[in-house]
Amino acid sequence: MLRSHRYDFVKQIEFERDELEILREMAALAGTPQ
Repeated sequence: MLRSHRYDFVKQIEFERDELEILREMAALAGTPQ
């Protein structure tokens, strides 16, 4: 039980980190003149 909870917690952190990476890349693309 505890193990699965910890696993979900790590997955949540990884998901949020991926979201931040995507937002950062989008912002960088939007900030660069075409």
